[in-house]
Amino acid sequence: MRLRWVPWLLFLGVVLLFLPRDLSAAPACSSHDVAVEVLGSGGPMHGGGRGGSAYLLWLHGKPALAVDMGGDTPARLVRAGVAAGTLPLLLISHLHPDHVSGLPDFLWGEINAPRTTPLALAGPEGGGDGFPAIADFLHRSFDRGGLYPRMAGMFDGKAFALRIQTLPVKGQSSVANDQGLSITAAWLRHMGEPAI
Repeated sequence: MRLRWVPWLLFLGVVLLFLPRDLSAAPACSSHDVAVEVLGSGGPMHGGGRGGSAYLLWLHGKPALAVDMGGDTPARLVRAGVAAGTLPLLLISHLHPDHVSGLPDFLWGEINAPRTTPLALAGPEGGGDGFPAIADFLHRSFDRGGLYPRMAGMFDGKAFALRIQTLPVKGQSSVANDQGLSITAAWLRHMGEPAI
């Protein structure tokens, strides 16, 4: 009577053998001195399931900066092992939705963490097909008269210190940061929009 369960137990054992030991474990990128982790490389129409555009730079086991914040990037940051309030620098290449649609979720998480250190955020100046400069985009979205007025504390320091740097889209410019990194932003042509 008991022998009829043996095949099922063997099957279950084989399945468990091939499952990852810890499904929440951070990938190996955080264990290297320098590593770039692709959080998402998709584009419009969800990029074939690759996620919205976002890249994460690890330095000495800590997150140093992220480039872009696609819609699913906040969740992918958590899966990568980045704790809320610890990302020091966010670079935005341009304001297409697949590169910035995760900003409300990310910044809301930083407010509620609560974040205790400043967040440096750099992005392009306005122009092109009517795109605003990064500072204008942020104020239109998160200030008292914006889409998410409860997040206005980022601008007066009540939530956390937000340091916004607007980067020119002609030529090259340096990106300010507290990590001692030398970061140069360079202009590129991207569908008529200011992009760096």
